[in-house]
Amino acid sequence: MIAEDAATRLQAHTMASMILDSETKTVESDHGDELRLWLRLLTCTTLIEGTVRSRLSEAKVKLADALLASAGLIDDEARVRARARERFWNDEFQNVFRRGESDRFVSHFTTDLLIGWSGGKMARGREHLVAEIEGDLAVGVRIDLERVMTNDGIAVVEGRFVNPPEAPDHCPPGVALVMFGDDDRTSAMRLHLAPRAPRPDED
Repeated sequence: MIAEDAATRLQAHTMASMILDSETKTVESDHGDELRLWLRLLTCTTLIEGTVRSRLSEAKVKLADALLASAGLIDDEARVRARARERFWNDEFQNVFRRGESDRFVSHFTTDLLIGWSGGKMARGREHLVAEIEGDLAVGVRIDLERVMTNDGIAVVEGRFVNPPEAPDHCPPGVALVMFGDDDRTSAMRLHLAPRAPRPDED
């Protein structure tokens, strides 16, 4: 782009010089004054055109650099937000299933939370999530997180249920929670439960 800009300026000045040379040759012409004025106007126009082309070329370079810089910034900001969400969900699941503290976790969901289970059951209301958590905690179930993935508006949390010895079949082997919302609140959740292994007496 720099070479192109320099070439544009050089071409404009070369043409202007050629026109000025032509002007000096019109002195002996019958219409010398008129032709000389016309050539001067043409010279100015050529110089202006070259300057405009040069400025436009510079502007295109600056705009391209700005777009590339902003694209990298947006990408960096998206990564930072994603990492922050992943830390949030990791910390909150630890608080619930390791420490038994669920208030902050539950408060992140809207009161009219829509919950769907992989079996097709649907329920509206955050209280259904509270009942699920309290039922698991009362029995002594915990979740060991295996993976947390987030993007704008979506979070996927995969984990493995660990049932207590006295209730080995309370929960299925694992779960994938797909949550929809924003950074402030989650408004919908889908629970995909892993299939249970067949019992020996069912063979």
